[in-house]
Amino acid sequence: MNIPVVVLGDTAGQYIQAIERQRGAISVVRHVQELSDLIGIAHSGIARVALLVSGYEDLTASLVHQLSEAQVITLIIVDPGESRHIAGAHTISSLTETQELLKHIEHITSTEDHKTHNNNHIETEKTQITSQHRTEEEPQPQALHHAKILTVWGGAGSPGRSTIATNLAAYATQKEEKVCLIDADTYAPAVSALLGMLEDYSGLAQLCHLADRTTLEAENIHEIISTIKIEGGYLDVLTGITRSDRWPEIRSQAFELLLTTLRKNYDLIIIDTGFCLEEDEEITFDGVAPSRNAATHVALESADKIILLGSADVLGIPRLLRSYEELQDFQQRRNLETATDIWVNKVRSTSVGNHPEEKILQAWQRFGPEKPIKGFIPYEPAIVDKCSLSGKTVVELSSQSPITQSIRTMLSELSTPEESSKKDKNQEEPTLVSVKRHDDSPEPPKKRWWRKKNST
Repeated sequence: MNIPVVVLGDTAGQYIQAIERQRGAISVVRHVQELSDLIGIAHSGIARVALLVSGYEDLTASLVHQLSEAQVITLIIVDPGESRHIAGAHTISSLTETQELLKHIEHITSTEDHKTHNNNHIETEKTQITSQHRTEEEPQPQALHHAKILTVWGGAGSPGRSTIATNLAAYATQKEEKVCLIDADTYAPAVSALLGMLEDYSGLAQLCHLADRTTLEAENIHEIISTIKIEGGYLDVLTGITRSDRWPEIRSQAFELLLTTLRKNYDLIIIDTGFCLEEDEEITFDGVAPSRNAATHVALESADKIILLGSADVLGIPRLLRSYEELQDFQQRRNLETATDIWVNKVRSTSVGNHPEEKILQAWQRFGPEKPIKGFIPYEPAIVDKCSLSGKTVVELSSQSPITQSIRTMLSELSTPEESSKKDKNQEEPTLVSVKRHDDSPEPPKKRWWRKKNST
């Protein structure tokens, strides 16, 4: 088995000479001094292992993921006692003898090849075993906290993704759930404005940056995430990018790592997304930037349920039909079977005619897919405008409005009866204690208490 290696750093040539002297299956095909050159070599397909000796200070989880996508294994030489943990990368001590280093390269290569070759078979086998023996297995202890993710998505045309997402989060908070609302729209983020938050930074971009460099810790989350008072509780919010040109900061691998961390500490995570699902090619410029729609892709892939929104007008309904087809294609490409609820927003007679719900259902039955519309959300511009001016949600200002009733229905469909039963009050708190709810304090920390004053 031939194993071509690209070496980063090693200016003295210590490792290159040691490998070449062995004249074995492992050979050095390139020697580079920059991470950007390493990525280029990886995508050329001539290397199987990247040996990082020095000059990898800027290495991130996203770059390791890029190497893995190019079927290149990352192996980092670290000094004794150095803690260097990056998701997907292997490490080995600089004191390791040459023979042991070569054996390690052969071992990780063989292991990765075996995993790649058998991945589909193993996944199929696991699914079959789970299906056959699900009822015979003893109940497994559940994680203390593993949040469900509800992703709100809709195509172009402003169907109301941000408004619905913020109201879903507000209502879930009133149910005494630990809720995190994430603005992952990389085109037109709006959650901060809708909630009347006055900060001018992107919590999502900062936490993604820390996750990418594997320095995402409790203290970081506590300082960066914003907590606002919602009638009946407190809501944690990860604010979106402050300018549309900051989208390269939301890298897919970092966002996945962030969601994995947050899942352990909330009951529910609600994600507001962008409209586009196009899978554009990743861009390389002195490193690798993510695709513009990576955040939306990750949000849909991670979701336990998707709310698909469309607007009730002559443009919105055809767009909703196309959006559903796009979502189906996306899920098929990613081998996803996430439950999806279709909701029509901004329903009013002025845009559709008398009995708008009936007319929309007739059009859907005639031109739409077999999947039925789950529900309708009436258009109440006076209430929505009042909420926007005051920085409040419809759930807070008008608890009996039709919009609020629709929000209740959406959330009631998320959990099974067993999951929605009352939680054990004696349950131990999660390990990441710094992002706990502020249930025991009369008000949240003042440094993160940013909402408009005119909340009447």
